[in-house]
Amino acid sequence: MTSSDRITWVRVSSCYLPLATPISDAKVLTGRQKPMTEIAILFAEIETESGHQGLGFSYSKRAGGPGQFAHAKEIAPVLIDEDPSDIAKLLGSCETRCAATTPRVVSCTHRLTR
Repeated sequence: MTSSDRITWVRVSSCYLPLATPISDAKVLTGRQKPMTEIAILFAEIETESGHQGLGFSYSKRAGGPGQFAHAKEIAPVLIDEDPSDIAKLLGSCETRCAATTPRVVSCTHRLTR
């Protein structure tokens, strides 16, 4: 079932959450990595023609934050003028341009728009 509502605005942003206590794992103990001191958080905000608003987020540990943000900025324009309730089409549109992380960002954002 589709609706007449359309996505009119998408904004992605990123920030870093510093950890009060650095986290160590097996790779730190073997000397292959340094303790993790922060986590990158990606936010996706959307708004529809009828005024529905949504906020989705994802996170990345270690070095993935900048890549995740660049990827989200690339796919955000694909969502404009799309029906926010047609998840299959949204995922299909994004998958043609994007890597495997796309469905998680789009579906999380959509769930919160209702």
